[in-house]
Amino acid sequence: METPAWTPSELDPVVIPQAIAGAHQVATSGTVVWHTAGAPFATIECTRIGGEPGLDTELIDVAVSDQLFDTDAGPVGDRVLSSFLADPTIMPAVSLETLSGDRRLARPGPFPSGLMKRVAKAWTTPLSQLSCAHARVLVGQKFGLRWLASPVAEFLIQHPRAECDLYPGDLICGALRAHREFLEFAPDNARALFAGDFAWMEATFAFDPDGRLYLEATEDLASARRLLGLV
Repeated sequence: METPAWTPSELDPVVIPQAIAGAHQVATSGTVVWHTAGAPFATIECTRIGGEPGLDTELIDVAVSDQLFDTDAGPVGDRVLSSFLADPTIMPAVSLETLSGDRRLARPGPFPSGLMKRVAKAWTTPLSQLSCAHARVLVGQKFGLRWLASPVAEFLIQHPRAECDLYPGDLICGALRAHREFLEFAPDNARALFAGDFAWMEATFAFDPDGRLYLEATEDLASARRLLGLV
């Protein structure tokens, strides 16, 4: 089974021909699977079930399942962040503890708080297995952004309202608060992210009774856009 990187902007009639063309590249009786990173998320699975590869007599079974991971509709905290990326390998099977050489965050002390425990767990988890909830904790504390800014920004470009473990848009709030670090460590992805459409925030954050969440997010967004020369 292969999982080629393929990121359509939407599921449309061209998907099936592309999927069938991709199936020609696998061995007889093989299966090729796409896990799309666009919106909506989808899985396209092609299995050769007979005939001669590449010829008109070839028989291909194509199954399409869309809306598998609608990150704007519910929590994604337990999902692995790298699984949402066009190229999951940009998050290696190495922990931030190893990459940074910083062991302190992995040892929260004899009386750790819940936050300290979550940070320690996230800090010692290989990036390839880092959950969206752990990513939110680290981004919220501005830890490991040298390695996290780019993949997190890529994810948020597609799914800014994603709910990791607190509320819809919790990860984007952390990214906005850390906008200077995102612009430093992932300038291209950060520019694309902060230049996007944030009109959804007012309605999404309306649950906050005092409105501070929306106010702080818009202030951070304005600051990021000033740094980018967009305002």
